[in-house]
Amino acid sequence: MGASLSVEFHAVRVNSFPAVVLIEQIDCKNQFTEEILSLDTFLDGAISRSVKEADFKASFGASLVVRSGKGTVLLIGLGDTFKENNDAKDLGGKIFSALKVTGL
Repeated sequence: MGASLSVEFHAVRVNSFPAVVLIEQIDCKNQFTEEILSLDTFLDGAISRSVKEADFKASFGASLVVRSGKGTVLLIGLGDTFKENNDAKDLGGKIFSALKVTGL
């Protein structure tokens, strides 16, 4: 029997961990969305530090695990040309693979 994955999308919550956060490529120029900034603040800057240290560009399907004493976040890159219908299936596979590798 194959593995299955159930995904539920909702706004970023600062008290729900581990979390998977989809991030657009432009966000990695330290122009995070308001929701990601809020989460980064809650995690005492762990997201912004990790993105900078890893030179994370959030290209399509790229992943970065951010761990802090307050929680763990898996960032998944959407790239800069994400097309909902065309790329969603591929992105689901990349999320599943990243979750499996990281053990979240």
